[in-house]
Amino acid sequence: MSNETEFLTNDVPHCMHSLVDSELADHKQIVSWSDRLIESTEQPPAWLCELSLSKNKHHLVQILRQAMKEAPLDHDPKSLELFYIACLYRRYEDKTISWYSFLSQSSYYLFFVDSKRRTSVDNILTKYEEYGSDSRAENITRRDFLKQHNLQTHLQRISHILSSGNDD
Repeated sequence: MSNETEFLTNDVPHCMHSLVDSELADHKQIVSWSDRLIESTEQPPAWLCELSLSKNKHHLVQILRQAMKEAPLDHDPKSLELFYIACLYRRYEDKTISWYSFLSQSSYYLFFVDSKRRTSVDNILTKYEEYGSDSRAENITRRDFLKQHNLQTHLQRISHILSSGNDD
């Protein structure tokens, strides 16, 4: 089994949706990754083939939403919530959003899915603002955030997906 196919589980449509929804990956990257998965899989799922042929982001999202409805989750839904947060964190690491934006977007997302985690993120955001929203405050609150929210496994998976989706 190749490195790509080990990631082909029922939660892949959910993860791909998170990558697109968080704006970490675009249509072209998802199609490229889908093509590589198809090449390395004996019997790729139909949704993956459709994804590979999608014309634009809107079409891609429609395919992913349908696949999400049809695929029972392999993992706890809370894990997928953290995957989305990890996508936002990766954007922060890539410097496409600020620390403040990361915390704000995480809080907004968690408002709809997990009030306990949202409270935790809101407390960190408040602490960041109280400390003066500078690089020192960022370092302190980032350390606090990572202690409370283990993103490592998700960040590794994201790195794998993004690196295997890049054209050589």
